[in-house]
Amino acid sequence: MPEIPVKWKLLDHPADIKIEVFGENLEKLFLNAGLALTFLLVGSIKHTAPKSEKTVTLESGGLDILLVDWLREILFYFDVEKFVLSNAVVTIEKVENYQLLKASLSGFVLPHSDELPDGMEIKGITYHDLFLDKNPDGFVARVIFDV
Repeated sequence: MPEIPVKWKLLDHPADIKIEVFGENLEKLFLNAGLALTFLLVGSIKHTAPKSEKTVTLESGGLDILLVDWLREILFYFDVEKFVLSNAVVTIEKVENYQLLKASLSGFVLPHSDELPDGMEIKGITYHDLFLDKNPDGFVARVIFDV
């Protein structure tokens, strides 16, 4: 059986949640970061709720800031609409002097009665120790979530 590559992992942090995320390209890195955030929010919940779709367009002067904006958008939809990200098609391109992200998100909306025993409350995404770089295997990023 082939081994499934690890897309993200938890790192030690004294107060908050710190993750390291991997992707063979920028689009996979951003998707994996979004899915890691979703896992932290909802844990191992199994659901058959109807599918929901969202479209996101973001721009930023740097890829690291774009990553924070992307994660904040996912957290916003979860907090406000209880939208749980299942997958996304992400494109990132450089336009003049900024980075443009376009994404089609798919997922489901949690019924208000659902509790998330395995999930955790995440208050925000920080810029502290933010890191995004290219390596021989693709891209790697480190992000800290305020809990």
